[in-house]
Order: sequence, then structure tokens, then C-alpha cells
Amino acid sequence: MKKVNPVFDPIQISSLRLIFAGAVALPLVYKQFKTFSKRHWTALLLVGIIGNAIPSFLFAVASEEINSATSGILNGLAPIFTLILGVFFFSFKGKTMHYIGAAMGLLGCLFVIQGNDAHGEINNMWYAIFPFVGSLCYGFSSNIIKSRLTDLKPIISGSTPFIFGAILGLIAMPFSLHHHTPEINTQFYEALGLMVILGVFGSTLSMVLFNRLVQLNSALFASTVTFIMPLFAILWGLWDGENIRGLQILGLVLILSAVYAVRRGDRKKKVKQ
Repeated sequence: MKKVNPVFDPIQISSLRLIFAGAVALPLVYKQFKTFSKRHWTALLLVGIIGNAIPSFLFAVASEEINSATSGILNGLAPIFTLILGVFFFSFKGKTMHYIGAAMGLLGCLFVIQGNDAHGEINNMWYAIFPFVGSLCYGFSSNIIKSRLTDLKPIISGSTPFIFGAILGLIAMPFSLHHHTPEINTQFYEALGLMVILGVFGSTLSMVLFNRLVQLNSALFASTVTFIMPLFAILWGLWDGENIRGLQILGLVLILSAVYAVRRGDRKKKVKQ
């Protein structure tokens, strides 16, 4: 997203990502439409909007003002929100370690925001709200997948929501082009290629794999895979010349510790024979 920002605006980035993801998804799932119940359609629509469309826009907006590392670290809060929303809305029974992890994760988030590298512009720190809310959406989506979609094959439950997202992308794109029309040049085609990669691999394929993990485990356990994302976000940021500050590293440590605490709380005690 950072690489395509000079060419496309946030709405175009989000729309193209959803359109390419939906284009790949449609041939995989359209034959299965008749087998979906009303419950499936409702859940798939919610996941498509809350778990895919809204976060894709939020992270695209955030990429204009905060670096990759900050966005990636905040994305690591998804397991915390999966826990909180699971307890309040999906009858998940939280344990002490779960709540300790949630508190540590929120504290880590504050450190990440305070350490944001925004070239000295204090107002830019508020853009951290966008990935924060995006992670909240992921938490809600994870619980929906676990509670309503585990009876579907992961390739179906992971791909179909992007069709709804693609429809929203097709609706939003003309309005965005009216305000910002990209110049057709070499940089445009390079950015378009990156958007294809982001849509196919960063969206459809990753969601199919994630839904398989949810199917095999709990939503909370599956969501903890996002702890890898802050690490890779920092590595990509360093490779791209971004400045990583001490408070961000401390925030990362706290968030990873929070995820570890959540996973410890999610483990079942062994019964002695």
C-alpha cells in the first residue's frame, strides 16, 4: 500500500484490492451459491464488509501518514479484540490470562502510537486510529467465521466475502476517479501489478488459509497468527529505510507478550490419569 500511494488514493487502493480479490474468488465459489443457507449468506456478507472491505480502506488511509511498522504492530491487536468481542457477543468464556493479555496489548498500543515516526508532525499520530479500528473489525470477523462458517470449506468461506467487497469497490471506484485520476505511465502499471499481488495473495489466499486455521482451532487461537505481522512489518520497514523508534519496539514486545498470554489462557489443562 505504501508503494502504490503516489499513484492511487486510499479509496482506489481499497477498491482495487477488493476488486482483484473478488475476481479471483468468483470462479472458485459461484457454483456453491445454491448450497448456502440464509445464515451463511448473512455471515458471509458481514465478513465481507466488516472483515474485508472496511479494514482494507482503513489500512489504506493509514498508510499515507504512518509507516509500515506502526500499522503492522497495531494489526497485532486483532487477537485482543477477538477475545473481548468473543466474551461480550459470542459466549466465549475468558480466563485470567486472557484479560491480562488484553490489558498488555492495549498498553502496547499506546506505546506504539506515542513512538510513531511521523516526521515530527504530532497530528499524524491520530492516523493510528485507522489500523486500530481495522484490527477491531478483524476481531469481530474472526468470531463470526468461527461461530457461523466453520461448516463451509475454507476456500468457500474465505473467498465468497470478497465478492461482496468487490461490489463495494466497483461502486466506490467511479466516485474516486472523479476526484483523482491516476496518470497512465510506467509507475501506474507497476502500482497496478502490486495491487494484483495485494488482492490475490494478501487478501483471498491469506483469508482461505486463515479460515482453515479457524476451522481447526478456536477463533482466538487462529487470530494470534497476526503476531507474525508486526515482526514482518518492522523488517519490511527497516528494509525500506523507515525509522523504527524505541517506544515502537517496546510496544511490539508488549503486544507479543499479550498474544502469548492470550494463547496460554486458551490452552486446556491436561487431566491427570
